[in-house]
Amino acid sequence: MYKYDKARYAWNYIKDNNFIKGLWEMSDYIVVGKMQYNAHGDTHARVVVANGLKILNILLNKNVNVDIIKDSIGDVDDANLVVLVSALLHDIGNQVNRKDHNLHSCMLAMPILDKLLPQIYRNDLKISKIRACIFTCNIYAYGGFKIIYY
Repeated sequence: MYKYDKARYAWNYIKDNNFIKGLWEMSDYIVVGKMQYNAHGDTHARVVVANGLKILNILLNKNVNVDIIKDSIGDVDDANLVVLVSALLHDIGNQVNRKDHNLHSCMLAMPILDKLLPQIYRNDLKISKIRACIFTCNIYAYGGFKIIYY
């Protein structure tokens, strides 16, 4: 991931963001503390990131066309950013409700992405496309990021 500038920027922005840390803590509080599930805070998010990026790397090394590249939405760095950001934010909606938490995660992620993405991309059209890819990846996170390739 570190060789990808956009993904690295997003990682540094998110990992040190106290607001996002609060979202992870409250999601963990609800899921673990109230519902007696397993961890769903920052540690879980980082594990999902690591595995998601490994899956993406395996696909790319096997010349599998991931849709963001195949459809000319972005490049390999953009694909890494999409997997990274969607994985980091995929469970923040648990603080709202476990049912449909992935949809709540998208709503809670929207203002974060609206601050982050313009720091990486200078084109509003590109920002809207990358944001849509992040939301799509998040919504289908249950399927192990199956949406990123066909």
